Amino acid sequence: MDAFFARVERVIRTLLKPDAEPDRRRTDRIYSEAWEELEEYLRTGESRDRTADRGSAGGPGSAGADTGSRAAAQDYRNLELEPGADFKTVKRAYRRLMRTYHPDRYADDPERQRVATQISAKLNASFNRIRAASGTS
Repeated sequence: MDAFFARVERVIRTLLKPDAEPDRRRTDRIYSEAWEELEEYLRTGESRDRTADRGSAGGPGSAGADTGSRAAAQDYRNLELEPGADFKTVKRAYRRLMRTYHPDRYADDPERQRVATQISAKLNASFNRIRAASGTS
């Protein structure tokens, strides 16, 4: 997520440069990449490590065998919980967050409703994976 904000900052600085005309192609590319990263984060709850894309340490093949446990831990974090919380706590957190981010709450603002829909989808997916893993129906 830090990479997203760094890219947005570069775009803003480029646009606000008083002494030179910004290179629109470069600015648009940076903005597009940052926007794609934000959408990916909202969709999956994970931020892509851009250093791995450039071939530095931590590149392809260095991901540990605990990818499943990292995904499960991310599901708990999506619900604003510590990994391993009991299912009763998970259910309470899920309901609280859904009351906050349910798309119907934002019916008067299409953009906020779109974001709330993405957040709700992420919350639903995380809750369902935790529920399946706990064997609770």
